[in-house]
Parts: sequence; C-alpha cells; structure tokens
Amino acid sequence: MHDAQDLAARMADARKSHHLLPLFAHVPVRRDSWAEFLACLAQELLLRGVRWSDRPVVMECIRSLRQLKHPLAFLPTKLTRTERRVTPPTLPCTSSTRWRSCPPPDRFIPESPPEAGRHLFKRPIPCRDTATAEQVAAIGAVVKHWNGFPQVLLLQAAEPLTVEELVLVGVNRCLPDGCGTAGGALRGSCYKPGTGVRTELHHVFEILLDATYREGSYDRGIGGAYGRAAVWRSIAGMIRAPLDTPIGRVNELAARWSWFWFDLPEWSRDLSDPHLAVGALSPRGRHLSLLFSHDTD
Repeated sequence: MHDAQDLAARMADARKSHHLLPLFAHVPVRRDSWAEFLACLAQELLLRGVRWSDRPVVMECIRSLRQLKHPLAFLPTKLTRTERRVTPPTLPCTSSTRWRSCPPPDRFIPESPPEAGRHLFKRPIPCRDTATAEQVAAIGAVVKHWNGFPQVLLLQAAEPLTVEELVLVGVNRCLPDGCGTAGGALRGSCYKPGTGVRTELHHVFEILLDATYREGSYDRGIGGAYGRAAVWRSIAGMIRAPLDTPIGRVNELAARWSWFWFDLPEWSRDLSDPHLAVGALSPRGRHLSLLFSHDTD
C-alpha cells in the first residue's frame, strides 16, 4: 500500500490534473491497492489546488470510497482556508532536501538580553502536563516515520502566559525547574527551545505537512494524502479538541490560538536536517502546546 501512496504523490507532482482525470473513471469496488491509489491521488491533487466539486467523475469515485469506508474518503473535498495558503513540498523530499521548517529571515526575532527576561519574569510560572497517550500519539503522528520519539507537552499554566513572553525569551526560560513543572520536563529532555517566532496557522500547517512528506533516516515519508489527515489530527490534539472533530471546526478553533516556531539550537544550524519545534498558546493563555522532534540516524 505504501507504493500506491508514493506513486500517487509523484504523479500528482509531475502530471497535469487533466491527464490524471480519466483514472477516476475506474471506480474502485473493493479496498485494494487501486482504491488506495485513487484515494491518495485525489488528496494529493487537492493539496495542489485542484477542485473536485465540479468534477463528477472524481466525486463519484470518492462516494464509492466512502461506501468502502476508506479512511481518506472522509476528508473534506475542499481545502480549508488554512490549506489554501499552503504549498506542498516539491518531490522528491529526501533527507538532503532543504528543510522548510524555518520562517523567512525577516520573521526572526533576535535573542533578547538577560535583563529582559528578568523584567518579564519575576518568578517562573508553574505548569502541569495534561497530555494523554492518545493525544501524544495523534500529535506526533506527523513524524511517526522519523527515527526517534517526538516530545509532546500539553501544559496547563497556573496563570496566563502571553505571546510576548514566549517569543522574547523562549519557552524554557518562562517555566520553572523541578519535578512536575514544564520547565523540568523541558530541561530533562534533549530539546532546549531557544528564541521563538510568532507565526500563523498556515505556516505551522506547512511545517507539519513538510514533515509528513520528508523521508526519515530509515523510512519513507507518509505523503500528502495521509499527511493531510495526520496534520489535522496533530492540530486538533494541540488545541485540545476531540480527535474526531470535523476538520472545518478544527480549523476554526485553531485560528483563534497563537502559533509559534522555536529554534532548536542543537539542530537548527543545518537547515536540511529534519527537525520540528512548534507551539500553540490558547486565547486566554492558560494552555500551551509544544511539539519537538528530530530525525536521527
């Protein structure tokens, strides 16, 4: 089945949609490799801006896939507002391909002086991690093919955090050391996020989608079809929405959160090196979600 996913991604990237349209006339009648290929091809082309609502042959194919209970057939047949601002990576997306996880250079915020941190934080803010095993698995699914385990933290703060605090001094400085605190969890891991960059939901979506396409050290990428589903489950988990929430509703709720990219000083020097460090802060500042991951050989 993985070959069908890979073939669909490559064909969608290399061929014009009108050349691929006749394939959908061969409507699948069972859950087999053909059904898998068409389900993936429909999603890959959709991510590349091809509209299906006015293509009856494709919509009939998707209806058949839904009857077969194919997991991809229940994804929206239109792109969300967030997805319309996203560009899928150019294939092949190998370990040597330049990594798109960094915001444009003019979005970087330089490291603030130590006195700024002392001014902003008179004392650390206690937090507790509320992540369940199901949430951790859903949020980290975008990098399940990477060699290593993503770190997921769903933090509940004792008092509100602000966007300015997280961006100016980095998340690990505003949280305390010690057992049962977010700072202790971060400092006990191999991930030490430094300076933050405030970004938008569509950029985080693009970062996560890149991660699904990119080959790991020992495994292929997921591709955009299952990648689309994985990214929305990851975002749903980060905003604490039930994992079966419709994607349109997830997009609406996620747009109300503040989104961040953090540099990982240990890994971000080589921009071709796959790594993730993204975060989300709830509208009232009481909930902070963090996803860190790095592919190692």
